[in-house]
Amino acid sequence: MKTVIFLTLMLSASFLFAQKTDISFHSYSYLDYDYQLTNFDSKDDSNKNTFKVDAFYFGAKAKISDKLSSRFTLKLTNLNEENNMNYIYAKYAYLDYRFTSKFNMRFGVIDSSIQSFTNKFWGKRFVAENFGAKNKVWNSANVGLSLRYNLGDILNASLDLINGSGFKSVKDDDENKELTLTLSSKIAKYLYLGLYGDYTIPFTGSNSNFKGTGFVGFKNSVIAIGYGLLLKNEESVMSLGHSLYSTLTIADKYSLHLAALYYDENTDTDNDTNLKIITGFNYIYSQNFSFALSTELEQKYIEGKESDLATKVFVSTFMKF
Repeated sequence: MKTVIFLTLMLSASFLFAQKTDISFHSYSYLDYDYQLTNFDSKDDSNKNTFKVDAFYFGAKAKISDKLSSRFTLKLTNLNEENNMNYIYAKYAYLDYRFTSKFNMRFGVIDSSIQSFTNKFWGKRFVAENFGAKNKVWNSANVGLSLRYNLGDILNASLDLINGSGFKSVKDDDENKELTLTLSSKIAKYLYLGLYGDYTIPFTGSNSNFKGTGFVGFKNSVIAIGYGLLLKNEESVMSLGHSLYSTLTIADKYSLHLAALYYDENTDTDNDTNLKIITGFNYIYSQNFSFALSTELEQKYIEGKESDLATKVFVSTFMKF
């Protein structure tokens, strides 16, 4: 709460000092209904039949001058596995200074460029969380400094120096810092390429860690299919994942979607993997409202144990206000 108050005061002060500030507000939500068919633990009936606030966002953007702008967005979510309570976080809270039309700097709780790139390609974030963020290959937002260069579809580059603890923790988990580089490109309107690397600068003398992804996808007005390689090397433990995103437009407002992940948490062990497959149907009423009916199958292989299977059906909605 102290963090939210501090960031609110910071942005409010920037608004007050500006003589002519153009402010716009934004709000959107991901609201779900889940029905669990089978759980990993057959004796666990929690969340078997439940409505869920995946996320609710409310915020403001301010253009303070031709070069300086700011954004402040709150996020309400109940996705906390420990106590299943609702929490409010400052998802984005940054100042943006534009040196030129193509080069800018952001400071504060900043968005992740690779998250934005992959989410935009699939277009179904309200159905499922990004696999890269879900498995901590990157965080969807971080506290730090970002330098960005934009050449449109030809090339987008982002060089960030961040805490690496995510947007939920303003204080760093350790004294180390993470240096990330994101490169993305859209070639000939249909081919999408993305590259992300995250190197931990070991100020405390601990091991240097590396996380990264490579993404390639094809997308036109009918079909989209993309593949992402997820790589994480932390404390000498190597994790490797393969992700697949796809959509198929079957009519003007109707489409089918697929997301799949095969993730090996520790490549040194024989059985420590996770398989998740999400399939479903999506209806886009307008740019401000969509809903989807999906099924999810998740299978876990744990060394020394029989594999566990969890399945569910769920309804997802996206609403923009």
